[in-house]
Amino acid sequence: MANEYGLEAKFFKGRLGLDFTLYNGVSTNQFLSLAAASGTGYTTYYVNAGRIENKGFELALNAEPFRTDHFSWSTSLNASRNQNKIIELIAANPSYQVGSDTEGFASLIKAGGSFNDVYIKHFARNASGQIMLSAAGVPLAESNQTNNQSLAGNVNPKLLLGWTNNFNYRNFFASVLVNGKFGGIAFSKTEAFLDSYGVSERTAAARDGGKMPINAVGADGVAVTSIEPYTYYSAVGDRNKIMEPYVFSRTNVRLGQFVLGYTFKSKSVNPVFKDASVSFVGRNLFFFYKKAPFDPEQAMSTSNALQSTDVFGLPSTRSYGINLKVTF
Repeated sequence: MANEYGLEAKFFKGRLGLDFTLYNGVSTNQFLSLAAASGTGYTTYYVNAGRIENKGFELALNAEPFRTDHFSWSTSLNASRNQNKIIELIAANPSYQVGSDTEGFASLIKAGGSFNDVYIKHFARNASGQIMLSAAGVPLAESNQTNNQSLAGNVNPKLLLGWTNNFNYRNFFASVLVNGKFGGIAFSKTEAFLDSYGVSERTAAARDGGKMPINAVGADGVAVTSIEPYTYYSAVGDRNKIMEPYVFSRTNVRLGQFVLGYTFKSKSVNPVFKDASVSFVGRNLFFFYKKAPFDPEQAMSTSNALQSTDVFGLPSTRSYGINLKVTF
């Protein structure tokens, strides 16, 4: 079941356009697997169940601010937002979930949540937000959730933006594409391992600086404002420890593509071709803004559960190329 409402409008003889869509859809009868009861001869059986809601909007703005005999500039802005809510998976089994807790973090699908919710181990904190330390002065993990994991956030961005600008001056042309994703979280197991093993730049800086600042409270209730780097990093990171420090914002704005070219239109240059063009193309050139210490768009695998997750992945690549187009 889905409801969709749209508006399309054009102004100033088509030089300004608007296309807006608002939607709300409910999906039912998802294909789910369940553990079969012992003695049935099967390990798994499948059912159609569940109720999942998606709502959001899509917006496209197109404009041509300048147009002369020799120069033109057209621009387009695309924005979209989707909110996902898992209303129900299996009514007879409210605790049913897809995914499992593992190695300090997990992507779980369960009733009340959303697709790509990420659960991790957080610090144990008191009512004032101070990190709680053991009698040995080591930061403690929370213990009020299954496997000591609780919701850290969702990897899906809250807003997607794409801004394209096309320029033409006589036979020259250029195109600039800026991509932005706002909201959502990214997680780095790479940072967690490097810190735990003491081989990252931040752990080296912490050792050089002596004690690290911390807002904590000891087992005796006394406030603690500094901690030895080894003591702190022995409690976080690694394979299955506190992962709270390794959750970053997914927000990023990048130059997704840049094109600069020239079109040969005169048959007197080459009578064989109607026209030809050559252009330089660069993709994923640089970030205008990001907070994560890695590209938050990279993924551990193609699995839906491992998006925006860095586990010793290769850095994202910047590419350059030459494009030749010929029309006969």
